[in-house]
Amino acid sequence: MLRLSCNIRDLVSRMRAMHLRMPSIDKGVQAFVWTFVFFLYMWLGALALDFPGGTSLVVSLVAAAAIFLLVRTRGGDSPY
Repeated sequence: MLRLSCNIRDLVSRMRAMHLRMPSIDKGVQAFVWTFVFFLYMWLGALALDFPGGTSLVVSLVAAAAIFLLVRTRGGDSPY
């Protein structure tokens, strides 16, 4: 039978040595997040300006799709 020994000092020293960094996020996820935020901003802004609900929804969805494509294709670190 395997016996695990647990020493508090070892655990604390390992925790101090660990380096935390931001997780890697895929470009598609980043593009979707940007798209969703701007869609809500445009849609709620159009509703606040008393545009008709259907018109504001359609225009915001079309603009959000364009933003998604723009961020997905051009929104990254330049390799050169």
